[in-house]
Amino acid sequence: GAPVPEGADRVVIQEDVRRDGKLISLLEEPEDSLNIRPAGTDFTAGTQVDAPRRLGPMDVALLAAMNIGRVTVTRRPRVALISTGDELVLPGEDPGPDQIIASNTFGLKVMLEAAGAEVHLLPIARDTTASLTMAFDLARGADLVVTIGGASVGDYDLVGDVAAQLGMSQSFYK
Repeated sequence: GAPVPEGADRVVIQEDVRRDGKLISLLEEPEDSLNIRPAGTDFTAGTQVDAPRRLGPMDVALLAAMNIGRVTVTRRPRVALISTGDELVLPGEDPGPDQIIASNTFGLKVMLEAAGAEVHLLPIARDTTASLTMAFDLARGADLVVTIGGASVGDYDLVGDVAAQLGMSQSFYK
């Protein structure tokens, strides 16, 4: 599309004409459509695209139509998920008599991805300082580390202590 020349009341599309040098002939009687869209149907003066917002294809096209060449955005948050506990096994493994399947982490992963996060599912951390330290090391670079289990008051709930020793701060609990 382009601006309609002053005085024009119809646009005939190129496919409906024959050109012979500077002479243009209509191939058939024009349809009822004027092929003119009124100004302001995409947006009007003062229209804003509000944040926070996950930009989709329509948003990007609208911003371009608004002649906005640069938009300040932020990358997707990186989230590391760590299940903790000797009692956990991964789905597909055979749990022992005192073990359960680590399922919450997988549900959280899908939920966070649906919200736009880049999620890293880390190996299960066992109930030892060394295993937890290694898991937190694997989480380096994450904007948020979510631990599932091992942060309460039991003898093997070491997550809070190990995280604090590594200089991490707790943003939420339970």
